[in-house]
Amino acid sequence: MMNCLEFRRLCLAEPATQDKAFIRHKRECVRCAAFARDVNQLESKLVAALHVEVPDNLASRIVLRQSLHGDVASEGQRRGVYTLVAGVLLTVALIAGILLATRAPSPSPDQRVLAHIEMERDLLSTEWDVGQPELARVLDKAGVELKGNPGRVRHASLCPLSKNGGVHLVFDGSRGPVIVLLMPKEFISKPVAVHSEKLEGVILPTRNGSMALVGQHGEHLQQIAQKIRQAVSWRL
Repeated sequence: MMNCLEFRRLCLAEPATQDKAFIRHKRECVRCAAFARDVNQLESKLVAALHVEVPDNLASRIVLRQSLHGDVASEGQRRGVYTLVAGVLLTVALIAGILLATRAPSPSPDQRVLAHIEMERDLLSTEWDVGQPELARVLDKAGVELKGNPGRVRHASLCPLSKNGGVHLVFDGSRGPVIVLLMPKEFISKPVAVHSEKLEGVILPTRNGSMALVGQHGEHLQQIAQKIRQAVSWRL
């Protein structure tokens, strides 16, 4: 079993690793899952910053300006100029990238759900059977009480998608696996459709947040949603 320290060291060294122990720990530890999400977000911002265009000949202009305001620079001075140029270029790129990232509109609820499912695509092929005791244990950590049988559950784990802690479940549907995300305090005023080329779903408002269900096209999601509503109760 991988512990939190080992997980975070590997996450910093190889954020995109597919190590089985790493993936399993991320499913089971909500804090490490949030840590991994933050690392991935920072990496994305840095990559975006490196792709920001800077003015043409910026380095040449800085060097020319330096030469016009002094005598011939010594070798040490030239090194200082080149260091300054490199620092300016990096700073411009990072600031521009961060500004672009912070000004970008927040993703819509359906976009967040689809992006999260894309990150956890391996769960769609999960064939495990989660027993009632294990399911109750996972739900209990998220403040949810299991009151009945929601049907066969392939996977159950704490979910980092919700800022307030949530649950990630995979059920058997009539057309394939159905991913269910229970998201406390993520309130919406009305149902939101989720749609992609291969998947479709819906985000439903609940008394204390929202619930997303995503499966194959033509899946009977409302029936699954009804079973879940009858089988669980939030303590929040």
